[in-house]
Amino acid sequence: MPSRRLALRSRRTVPRRSDSVRSGTGCAGRSILSSTTEADLARLPDAPYAFRPAKRIQRMMFCDAVRLLRAIRPMEEYRYVGLGHWQFVDFELMRREVGVRSMVSIEIDTARKARYEENKPFAEIDLLFGDAFEKLQEIDLHVPTIAWLDYLSKLNSTGLRDLKLLTAELPPGSVVAATFNCRPDREDQRLDTLIRAVGSDVVPGDVREDALDIVGLPRIQRRILVEQLDAVASARTPAARLQQFMFLRYVDRAPMMFWASLIVDETVEEQAGSVPLSRLEQFRDGEDFLEVSVPWLTTREVISLNEQIRGGHVPSVRGLERDDCKAYANLHRWYPIVPLPF
Repeated sequence: MPSRRLALRSRRTVPRRSDSVRSGTGCAGRSILSSTTEADLARLPDAPYAFRPAKRIQRMMFCDAVRLLRAIRPMEEYRYVGLGHWQFVDFELMRREVGVRSMVSIEIDTARKARYEENKPFAEIDLLFGDAFEKLQEIDLHVPTIAWLDYLSKLNSTGLRDLKLLTAELPPGSVVAATFNCRPDREDQRLDTLIRAVGSDVVPGDVREDALDIVGLPRIQRRILVEQLDAVASARTPAARLQQFMFLRYVDRAPMMFWASLIVDETVEEQAGSVPLSRLEQFRDGEDFLEVSVPWLTTREVISLNEQIRGGHVPSVRGLERDDCKAYANLHRWYPIVPLPF
């Protein structure tokens, strides 16, 4: 079944391979768009998210969704746990867009603690330095939490371990979310690589090499996540379940997948049923991901496209492909209000 798409795919260049792997580190600078060249990537190794619309759109969609959790409890009662890097962009959004005040940032980079402290935007952010799994065990996991572990690596046993801990311990009404790389490996090594990453007992027996391509790998990684975490949730007392509400793919230096679910049990079943997540355009509760494909635009092009959209016209700009203009028109509400270079 083909994936539902939010925007038409713009022209692409193949992104440079990144061998970065992270568990417990903040968001390293990754700046690639579906139309971005290799030279653009090299020039922006640590670019702010305003210069990375695919990543920014994913973040804004997530904030837009979790804001609805106030139907379960006030947002002030939630805590945000993430991997912040020294830009702390997701923390800024969680405070300003969602209303979460209590926050924890886990960072494996212990050599530059002073830089993280200096750039911390809010006093309420607790900085923990070290391995994610170890630091998660130091946090009071009985507090309602929105936890987003933004990994650079593909799905692996380390990431599964972190997410299983959160699924087992966080109270109902909490959110467990994760980002993983989903760039396929060499065709003759894909299955072996996946087995080495997560374990032979975790990979479903019907997975074949040809199912792990650019479209299939995010689906298989999601399937493994869901199967593994559902088993943990069902073993809780009382038994719980994971209610997936987002699954999308985008390109940010490498193809990435984002997945998010709500922990639900009988104590919050009624409130969870009143959360209108399914009405959101970014809602996905199955294996079909939402593909966020965005063009690389200049400030002048963005201003011109915005003026045409406000005027009710089909946007077009000389020198831009029609698909790029359509992609921007479908996604423009997620872009920064103040024009910035994209």
